[in-house]
Amino acid sequence: MTVCLVDQIDRLNILARRFFHELSQKGNSLYNVVPDIISRLSDPNIGVSEEHFRSIMEFLIPLIVKERLCETLVEKLCARFRTTTLERQWRDLAFCLNAMPFSDRMMRVLYENLPAFADKLCVQEVYAAFDSIISNVKKLIKPDNMARLEEFETKVKEFHEKGVADEAAVRRAEIAAKTAKQRSRHNRASHNSNVTVNNNEVTRKNLRRTATTRATIQASDEDEENDNEIGKILPVREKNTRTTRARTRIVFSSDDEDNE
Repeated sequence: MTVCLVDQIDRLNILARRFFHELSQKGNSLYNVVPDIISRLSDPNIGVSEEHFRSIMEFLIPLIVKERLCETLVEKLCARFRTTTLERQWRDLAFCLNAMPFSDRMMRVLYENLPAFADKLCVQEVYAAFDSIISNVKKLIKPDNMARLEEFETKVKEFHEKGVADEAAVRRAEIAAKTAKQRSRHNRASHNSNVTVNNNEVTRKNLRRTATTRATIQASDEDEENDNEIGKILPVREKNTRTTRARTRIVFSSDDEDNE
């Protein structure tokens, strides 16, 4: 039904507004459902956009007019800061508080619950909402209560500045860690590249040595083969020479016999 408050169809929008206006006239009925409405609509998984959330809350919260109910609602909203974890939810809660008309008694509830939202004041939108509340209350607060309001204002500002400084320190630490990690990866990559180059050089040297050794062995084998071939040829020539000599001697002997 609350989503119909921001529906593009005008008839549904008008009917929804009429429904919640009548509900606010029935005792605590609207007050009882507003905390659940806030939780559901600010849930990023099932809720509405931040713009629609603000439009809905700007209409619903002013319908709760009883101061006692408003005090209790302030306390409940402050308690929600402890149980939420997303900045979007913190911004929504701060917006709801800022949409309420604060009285002195409601401000006392806010003072008491400062620890609940102190660490959320680092978010600029959250701080701006509380700063707006303080500025509006200053216009209406009694002079007797001004000192406490100013003390609260000082604490809110201190927590904001401390939170911003801490956030900046965290971001710097994250950036430094990321840079160191990238440098480490680069150094490892450079080392691996140098090792690869050295290994390649050693491999090339080994290949050259192996090639040289193989060439030497091959040359030696060829020399041995040539020597063997020469050794085979030389005895044959010697044998042929001896045969020629023998034949010559025989021829000469037969000639002598003919002469006789």
